[in-house]
Amino acid sequence: MSIRSATAADVPAIIAVELSAGTLFEGTHMAWAVGETSTVAQLLELIDRRLVWVSEIDGSVAGYLSGEPLDGAFHIEEVAVSRAHHRQGVGRALLENVAAWAREMGFDALTLTTDQVLPWNAPYYERLGFSTIADAHLSPELRNALAEKPDPHCRCAMVKRI
Repeated sequence: MSIRSATAADVPAIIAVELSAGTLFEGTHMAWAVGETSTVAQLLELIDRRLVWVSEIDGSVAGYLSGEPLDGAFHIEEVAVSRAHHRQGVGRALLENVAAWAREMGFDALTLTTDQVLPWNAPYYERLGFSTIADAHLSPELRNALAEKPDPHCRCAMVKRI
């Protein structure tokens, strides 16, 4: 497995990863995620800013991570892994890679928002060292990031000091 900055040529593979990863939510309250993808314009803008990384296995994109600075931390907007590559450490490797990059860039934390109802979302990030941020401690920026997501009442914000 190798991790590298994404290029414009990776956009179709990234969208394919999103479509594959979204099938995990069939039959759950997050069924809205099935078939949901980033737009090409969104991806290209983040790629131009060098804020998207892909993980390759045998020359194919197996997963990707995107994010951007938010409230003094590096905020992970999306981590998606193709269903064919689940449970192989792809997501963990992407998160470790971006943590190292973020430290080099001067950030002291990673943040993200995730579903807290499904038994695999928030617990996965907890195993990787993230902790839930209490509502009373949410910055306005993180509160807005939560509010912009579908089903915000089912989500939480998390942080990992790096």
